[in-house]
Amino acid sequence: MIDGGVLISQDLSCMGQVSLSVALPILGACGLKPTVLPTAILSTHTGGFGNNTYLDLSHEMTQITKHWQELDISFKAAYLGYLGENALDFWLQNKELLSQKIISPIVKSN
Repeated sequence: MIDGGVLISQDLSCMGQVSLSVALPILGACGLKPTVLPTAILSTHTGGFGNNTYLDLSHEMTQITKHWQELDISFKAAYLGYLGENALDFWLQNKELLSQKIISPIVKSN
């Protein structure tokens, strides 16, 4: 079994100080050996920049986790951030892949 450390699964916002671009260096600096599973790529974060672009990566998430299962990679914990609808469905259907879970309290409100 390969130790995958802590899994971070959330979006990557190309502009803005949020999301995967922030979580990765923080968890790495804490010595937690982060592994990433991006849920989507956004041109900007969703607060204050107007209509952003959104590339859904949920299909690729399935392919990536299948490959990890073939390699017998396991994770000590998982940090789930902004997921989007399809990524949320993915994790609801695949929660057995997670051991300890940390859920980001950020939710989008309209």
